[in-house]
Amino acid sequence: MSVSFKLIGVVHVNFSDDEIRNRWDEGVEGVIEVYEEYAEGLNGIEGFSHLIVIAYLDRIFDERRKVLRVKPKRLKMLGLNEGELPEVGVFCTDSPHRPNPIALTITELSERKGSSSKLKIWTC
Repeated sequence: MSVSFKLIGVVHVNFSDDEIRNRWDEGVEGVIEVYEEYAEGLNGIEGFSHLIVIAYLDRIFDERRKVLRVKPKRLKMLGLNEGELPEVGVFCTDSPHRPNPIALTITELSERKGSSSKLKIWTC
């Protein structure tokens, strides 16, 4: 069985991947640009406060995709040290190192301009 996706847009942010990961509690501002051929699908979207976004994680292509057990590093931000971190299955975490590079996030819609929407994006 094979599954394929057609990209319908792109996310633009002015932060590095590390900056985004470190701002998990406050999120980052970004813009989702929907390709013009799909812009009609945005009609009425400005009436919503939040959007559910499914994204393809295009920056991890190496052997890390085979990792199935990880230590949730985000717990270090809560005061745990590396030795205290439990090892759990990758699907229990927000790690981008997963067999299927698909992400789900909820974003706050700030405004819509044509086929672009300004959003507050969280990494959770």
